[in-house]
Amino acid sequence: MKPTVVLLLGKPPKPGTIVDDLRTQLVEAGCAVEVVLPKQGESTSGTADLVVHRGLGARASEWLRPFLDAGVTVCPGTADSGSRSALWADLVAGGVRVPGARRRATWGEVLAEEPRKVVVKSEQGSGRGEEVAVSPLPPEPVFEGPYLVEEYVENDGWDRKLYVAGDGVFGLLKPSPLRSAAGLDGAAVLEVTQDLRTVALAAAAATGMHLCGVDVILGEDGPVVVDVNPFPGYRGVPGAGEAVVRHVLGHLPGL
Repeated sequence: MKPTVVLLLGKPPKPGTIVDDLRTQLVEAGCAVEVVLPKQGESTSGTADLVVHRGLGARASEWLRPFLDAGVTVCPGTADSGSRSALWADLVAGGVRVPGARRRATWGEVLAEEPRKVVVKSEQGSGRGEEVAVSPLPPEPVFEGPYLVEEYVENDGWDRKLYVAGDGVFGLLKPSPLRSAAGLDGAAVLEVTQDLRTVALAAAAATGMHLCGVDVILGEDGPVVVDVNPFPGYRGVPGAGEAVVRHVLGHLPGL
């Protein structure tokens, strides 16, 4: 009998993406694959040999609960990615070096954190793009609260984007969007040192994720984790796609 894998997704997989490639590889490996989109009202029987989820947001725990109650393995894990302060607390509890941070309900409370330099993130958002602000802050809010206010860590202006797939760690080096400096442009494949590998795996373990992206900056005292994202796209990361497939298939005995 074919093992059944449920892909519980926030949106349909597009051709050429990691999820679409994963679906193809699972079918070729002899799995029965069911794609379910709970945000569009789709439901499933709750029975499977494995659930792979991506893009569910703050309701991930709700939609995963029937599978967890039935003892089904879920990948990349069950961490609540909707709350940035909960994620930060998990990292601290796991002994991972992170910026000091406080949760603030209003923009007025955020402004009171200055004049020290801070990075402000949306508590419920992705922590990227328009949902991030850095000192000096404008007098009016630039996105909705509540907020996670992090201490700004002086760094070299580069983000070490680490991609975890099981025990594999891959990396890209990208200029930080929070710091403009001459000569910083584009992205390059990053040689993952043992220190960076240790940090990435520690962040994955602390948050309960085994497919994740770990954003690291290099501060004066070494690597600092500034974000962890479940099941990233792994785009442009040599070898990562194959590692994701191997890791997922590793959850299915006999494959």
